[in-house]
Amino acid sequence: MFTKSGVKDEGQMFLFTEGQIKNESYLVFINDLLSSGEIADLFVQEDMDGIINSVTPAAKSDGVNPTPGPVWKYFIDRVKRNLHMTLCMSPSDEFRGRARKFPAIVNCTVIDWFHPWP
Repeated sequence: MFTKSGVKDEGQMFLFTEGQIKNESYLVFINDLLSSGEIADLFVQEDMDGIINSVTPAAKSDGVNPTPGPVWKYFIDRVKRNLHMTLCMSPSDEFRGRARKFPAIVNCTVIDWFHPWP
């Protein structure tokens, strides 16, 4: 997802349903992605260097300083622009608890309520 949306500059939609939450730690990553546009320690330094090298020509053409820091920010900005998350969850008490633990699920999303829920 990050490569297609950040390096290739392609639009992506990531669909994540409540049934896919096998471990609450998944929501830590979703929360980080929604709030900041990146997931801490997702890439090892070698992968980050490859991404920076791939994105540098596009960053230069857009007037970004071709040093690693600004190019990485350029990459993350492209991810934020191109990667869209769709979360499908039942509005149950469990959702309320998750929203308290992971505030980006509510604060960084648009919520569409569909009633009645099956």
